[in-house]
Amino acid sequence: MLYNFICIVNFHKVEYIFSMKKKFLLFILLIFPVFNSFSSDFSYLLEKYLEADNDIAKLKLELEQARIDLEKYNIQNGLNFKAQTGSSTLYRDGSETVIDMEPSVTVTVPDAHNTELQVKVPVIIGGSREDAGVEATLSRDLLPAKKTTVIEVQRLALERAVTMKERSYTSRCNEAEQEFLSKLRDLFSIRIDALNYMDDYNEANENFQLVRTQGYTSDQTEYQDKELLLRTASREYDEKMRLLDQGLKQLANDCDLPEIDGLPEEIPEVELLSINDFDIEKYKEYENSLWDIYYNSKERESTEPGFKLNGKVGYAYGDMGSNDYLREKNHSVLTGVGMSWRSLSADVGLKIPVTDLDKTAISFAVTWTPNQSKLDKLDLQYDKLSLEKDQINIDDALDDYSDTCDEMITSYKDLEWKRTQYAEEEDLYYQLYQKYDRFYKSGVVTKLKYDESRTHWETSKITNLALRLDRLIYNKKLINLFIEE
Repeated sequence: MLYNFICIVNFHKVEYIFSMKKKFLLFILLIFPVFNSFSSDFSYLLEKYLEADNDIAKLKLELEQARIDLEKYNIQNGLNFKAQTGSSTLYRDGSETVIDMEPSVTVTVPDAHNTELQVKVPVIIGGSREDAGVEATLSRDLLPAKKTTVIEVQRLALERAVTMKERSYTSRCNEAEQEFLSKLRDLFSIRIDALNYMDDYNEANENFQLVRTQGYTSDQTEYQDKELLLRTASREYDEKMRLLDQGLKQLANDCDLPEIDGLPEEIPEVELLSINDFDIEKYKEYENSLWDIYYNSKERESTEPGFKLNGKVGYAYGDMGSNDYLREKNHSVLTGVGMSWRSLSADVGLKIPVTDLDKTAISFAVTWTPNQSKLDKLDLQYDKLSLEKDQINIDDALDDYSDTCDEMITSYKDLEWKRTQYAEEEDLYYQLYQKYDRFYKSGVVTKLKYDESRTHWETSKITNLALRLDRLIYNKKLINLFIEE
């Protein structure tokens, strides 16, 4: 059974007609639930509701995935080691088998101005010319073209993704709690409505009993009028009770429980938070707009044109050349430099044989892309428009914060006023109920007056519990507007 009830009517007096031919006794019950099950405890229900929320579980998994993505990126752009066999060739040289290979080892540190150390060891085994050589080169950016690198921007984006997933997880927990509180608040409203309809029923029943005692019969208009009013009051009460029962079943399903035995008897009472106690810098919409400006500026820095200079040094021993002129056993020093600016780029390389300076070789390459200058100008115009748009977003966030302050301050004052008024009302209704209880036992007042006083007191108690839910909802809503540390 969903509720344990106390009968409030005299079974010998109440008679209800369900059809024109049959009469049944009507048992009208006042909803004073006996809270005897752990499943109606507020904290327990809230805990089960949050546990059953699939969105919370999914966001927790997505947060872990975001952290893995960041960790992978840091590994990829930290100290990297790679060993390769290189291109290997197996062939016949007369009657002998020859293996020609060029294994290499590469160590890269993209975060350290694209520093790269590479060692190659070309080897020929077998045939008439067994040989081996070595080449080691170290390269890095000497003068980066951009204040912020693409790697730094991508890392910022991934770090922000982790932060936003953390906030989404926390925000969803708050939202789920608000949903639970709102659903519970709706059930308390239904219960209050049911108590109000109980008052209507008590009055309609009193009037119906009066016409019966006055001798009216069921075929007379006065009797039928009072009977219809009683039927209507009973139906309206029953409708509310059905809604309450359905709501509790749905809440039980949301909490992944087989059933809930009733509404919580106690709701935590909390002090209201004030929006004035929160830092505007932590207001989510405002902080997001500030972040967008910061990130977009870093992204522009990583793509804007600039002068770039990189260098390369190395050492080689053996047949490292690609033509007969250089394919001789020797020690060589390798060096090179590259530069780029807007649409122009150039690379110069120098190979100096230590034992024979006359065979020094110079390599160079120049690249010009005319359209790149036009594209750079358009990018600058686009970036300027984006900056203006970002500033508008900040203004919108500040306007939204101002409106939210007005709304939350109004809610704060309203809830504080209700707290005082409802507490006074509950105390007064309780005192009145105690008086009517004594009067009724002494036969001074009618049972209708006694029932009304008890219903009014019960209604005021439930209204106060509903107000506590309103205060909890207010606090959660306010907290969810700001970034939680």
